Amino acid sequence: MEDHIYRRHNLNQREKLRKKRKRRKIFFSSIGAILVLGAGGLFLRSTLLPKIQEVGDSFMKATLPEAGNPGETVKVEELPEVKEFTPKRPAEKIPAEKAAPEMKDLKRLKEGSNHSYEASAYAYDTADVKAWMRGKKAFEGEKNLAFLTFDDGPHKNTEKVLDVLKRRGVPGTFFLLGDNVDKNGTSELLQRYITEGHSIAVHSYSHDYSYLYPGRSARADRILEEYEKTRTSLRGHLGEGFDTHVFRFPGGSMSWKNMEEAQNTLLSQGVVDIDWNAMSGDSEPKNRRPETPEAMGKYAMKTFKDNGDRKVAVILMHDVQKATPEYLDHLIDEFEEAGFTFGILK
Repeated sequence: MEDHIYRRHNLNQREKLRKKRKRRKIFFSSIGAILVLGAGGLFLRSTLLPKIQEVGDSFMKATLPEAGNPGETVKVEELPEVKEFTPKRPAEKIPAEKAAPEMKDLKRLKEGSNHSYEASAYAYDTADVKAWMRGKKAFEGEKNLAFLTFDDGPHKNTEKVLDVLKRRGVPGTFFLLGDNVDKNGTSELLQRYITEGHSIAVHSYSHDYSYLYPGRSARADRILEEYEKTRTSLRGHLGEGFDTHVFRFPGGSMSWKNMEEAQNTLLSQGVVDIDWNAMSGDSEPKNRRPETPEAMGKYAMKTFKDNGDRKVAVILMHDVQKATPEYLDHLIDEFEEAGFTFGILK
């Protein structure tokens, strides 16, 4: 028994000694590692860092001119040539509209108006033209001003009239009937008025005297109704951006009673009516109608002078008349030779 106790005591002693030696070994290993790191840092600071600094100084001397020779060119090793990048797909040409989206197509409809952006340069406020024509306001333009106005379209004859105006480079104002827009109008034709520099006005929907002027007295409510109905028909072809504030009473405002109420009703909607102070005679009775195309051109100038010769001419014509494209050249000649320039009504 005693021998057993002695052996167990001896084993405990040996275990304690083994653990003590292990701790001493770990301690001295740590001290050694610290000393090695310290020596390495000292070596880096005293030996390697000066070497690195020396290499950097040599590089700077090789790439920069020496002091005292600031203008000397230093030969630098050229880099290898870099090949130009070649795309796998050819470059796409960007249209002007995408490159500059703020740019407008000047021949398209100007939003909220009856003409194109381009035509704005020669579009005149109808209220001003009406006042100039009647002598209620002095016209101060350098040149006399003429407005070619065409009633009752669109018609199969309209394209011929537009062809003449395009060839001559002269704009006009077309007073359209809503009923004819619905029967004869196409989006292509209506767009042509705009893109070729003309303006569009309203001449009622029906042109029915008995409906618009019962007892020869103007019915303001019916006139406004037909104006709005015609504008709706036009928007069906030109879009909601189209608007017109120019109106001509069928038969002219001087032919009927109770016109003031009708005119004020239109004005409440921003719409101005206008008549004329010159005409070609294309719709006059045969006994008063000029007999030749040349005579119609001269007749327009004569009626203008008879009505006051106030520097601003608003000429009544009808594109539904077969004679109109035949005499239009002569009429334009008459007014151009008299020093007139041409505008449109807005």
